[in-house]
Amino acid sequence: MSNPSKKERKLLESLGKSGIHVVNFARESQAPIVSERIQKEKPWVFWGQDNLYPNKLIRLADNSALHSAILDTKAKMIAGESIIYESENSAAEKFLTDATGVGGTTISKLIKAISVDVAYFKGLVLNVQFDLNGKVNELKHTDYSYVRSGKVDIKTRRISSFYHSPRWDIATNKKVYKEYEEIYRPVEILAFNGKKFRDTKSKNGGQFIVNKSYSPATTYYPKPSYLGATNYIEIAAKIANFHKSQLDNGMAGNMHMHIPKD
Repeated sequence: MSNPSKKERKLLESLGKSGIHVVNFARESQAPIVSERIQKEKPWVFWGQDNLYPNKLIRLADNSALHSAILDTKAKMIAGESIIYESENSAAEKFLTDATGVGGTTISKLIKAISVDVAYFKGLVLNVQFDLNGKVNELKHTDYSYVRSGKVDIKTRRISSFYHSPRWDIATNKKVYKEYEEIYRPVEILAFNGKKFRDTKSKNGGQFIVNKSYSPATTYYPKPSYLGATNYIEIAAKIANFHKSQLDNGMAGNMHMHIPKD
């Protein structure tokens, strides 16, 4: 009985007084949900109850060869073969080539990276850098799982900033950072706004263009397209782990119970 009624509780109590104890082995399965949790003391919105929902999605892919292969194929289909420009030496081609060509990156590599994020999370993040004249001079991919949304501004009804950390499992509830942990401290990055390119935050960290697909009943984070299948993906991984454990134990039981005679 996962949620016993008042009558059932009374029955269990009376049985307990008689020396009869009921052991409940039932476990209630929970339908997959995407939680957006707001805490007053945190400037960012939790993605999942523990703020680690994207990490869970990544683990699902890591533990399921089939699911991982599907996501890889989906990302390749989103990325396509290449970009085709309507005319040679167009302004768009020059801008994209220059803006994405820093550090050996190409527009093709950028598209492939954001396509993986779209396949996994149904969203993407681009980091925009400005030159001294206030023009966009660099576009960089940012891992979507590293980004958490700021809260909607009450006055503008918009999200004005986001927060970036490569380890939210450390940064979510961390208050004091050691020197080697400073890299995990969440950094506030402004949402894309060409009028604020001279802002100190924009000069230091650039600005984020965050795009997420529309999902009903969500404000800050998208729902992955395979949300309804996550339980089945977990089941497949657990079955594989179960069989591996059996083989590791030589198909023998992992517990022995010995009841001595009086």
